[in-house]
Amino acid sequence: MKIFVTDGSCCTGKAVIKELVSLGAEVYGLVPDDTSAYEIEKLGGRTLIGDIRDEYILEKGIKAADKIYHVCPSWILDEIEVANKIIKISQGSDISLLGYHSVMTPHFDSVPSLWNKMQVQMLLMKSHLPFTVIQPAIYMQSLFDSMVIESDSIKFELPFNPDAQISWVDIDDVANAVALILTRPNHVGGTYELCGTDAPISCFNVLKEIDNLSLKNIELIHVPVYEDENISFINKYNSKQMNHQKLYYDFINANGMRAGNSKVLTMLLQRSPNSFKRAFNLKYQL
Repeated sequence: MKIFVTDGSCCTGKAVIKELVSLGAEVYGLVPDDTSAYEIEKLGGRTLIGDIRDEYILEKGIKAADKIYHVCPSWILDEIEVANKIIKISQGSDISLLGYHSVMTPHFDSVPSLWNKMQVQMLLMKSHLPFTVIQPAIYMQSLFDSMVIESDSIKFELPFNPDAQISWVDIDDVANAVALILTRPNHVGGTYELCGTDAPISCFNVLKEIDNLSLKNIELIHVPVYEDENISFINKYNSKQMNHQKLYYDFINANGMRAGNSKVLTMLLQRSPNSFKRAFNLKYQL
């Protein structure tokens, strides 16, 4: 079985490729450069180097595949156009499944980055292709990655308010579930909400679960992505992308991101999803 992952360089793509390889699938990811290709090859995958907007590259990947997992690079402005290209090429190919990596809450038209996912889902419904949709909650690792360890303290520099109520999931659980869906039969037409928590939880309360940090002086800081202090974001994204991020995080600040429970993920994995404590311990090998 050959599976093509349309963004092998992002955290989701790499996690999915790792799981697919472990299940014996022949998997290759589209990556932008040699450095990313080397990372995928270390995981046991194969690569295509190119741009996700390049129809020649997309056709080369799709035509050689039995199944596709479409992961769109974060915050790109032309996600719908990219999806249209993938769908049109897939319609002329002999694929048995097109998986789409969406979000848990694509329904809000006031948040472009979410609404674009909803529009892609609608394109899939009209495509007459065999498809399935994955809707993950916010990754637990996005909290861990905001951690700054200092000599006597730990800071979490968050793009949203620390008291926002959020539904979470471990990226490794998502990758595990996606790999199972892609390698087992009878998943065509499914839309799967993947959440690891049964109730929304704020970052303040998350840290209470991770007792490995209990002896540390912990500070949670809200650093909006569009402020001058967040220079890494400002250098990486253009003004329209930054505005889309502002709308997304403003939505979380006002409403939280509360959706889903662990039932679907438990069904797929045949076990309980990872808790924050377990995900943290696995990431830092504690």
